[in-house]
Amino acid sequence: MNNPVYEINMKNNFKKEIKTMSEIINEKELNEVSGGTAAGPSWTQNGMTFYRIVFGDTLSEIAARFHTSCYAIQALNPTLIKDINVIKAGWEIRVL
Repeated sequence: MNNPVYEINMKNNFKKEIKTMSEIINEKELNEVSGGTAAGPSWTQNGMTFYRIVFGDTLSEIAARFHTSCYAIQALNPTLIKDINVIKAGWEIRVL
């Protein structure tokens, strides 16, 4: 039985994530705004700059936005970014 109010996505280790329709709509709007140009939110804390990855981002686009390299960002986030070709929406990464 399908319920249009919820979307269930399977995550690593079969963990389920349940989102309300308003969360899904807001996420899709964020993704449309990004247009693949690394338009996710960024902030500075204690002299370090962070970025929240949105769907459609690539590490090279993020690196270009912050005038750095993919490898420099990977070095700042060794526990998250093990392969510069694999990033996930929702990750909050240090970029500078």
